Amino acid sequence: MNEKGFVFPLTLMFISLLILAIAFQANSLIQEKRFIAEQERFIQLQSLLQMAVVDFQKDPDILSESKVFSYEHGTVTLIVTQKSSPDVYEIQFRAELIQGNTKVGIMVYHDDTRLVEEYWEVK
Repeated sequence: MNEKGFVFPLTLMFISLLILAIAFQANSLIQEKRFIAEQERFIQLQSLLQMAVVDFQKDPDILSESKVFSYEHGTVTLIVTQKSSPDVYEIQFRAELIQGNTKVGIMVYHDDTRLVEEYWEVK
């Protein structure tokens, strides 16, 4: 039997498949880490907006001015963008993380009843 050239090609193919599997797993790990980091930033922005809305509702007498709320992970800028009637305000909350990611939340607020009629977020 002539088995002189059998072991090296088989070993080479096995090592190539092993390297391919490791590369695939490494790529999957990198993508998952990016996804988790993006989710973390999304949750931080969401938290900033929620905290700013709660802080605004504690002291709603700041409707006539722009206000900046500072938190551990970033800031939220409150801007009264439109007055649709004497007691109804459209207020924009712009959250910005320290890393630079931003998200905007807008709410319609009734000053006389101190209730939020609508709230929506845009990226």
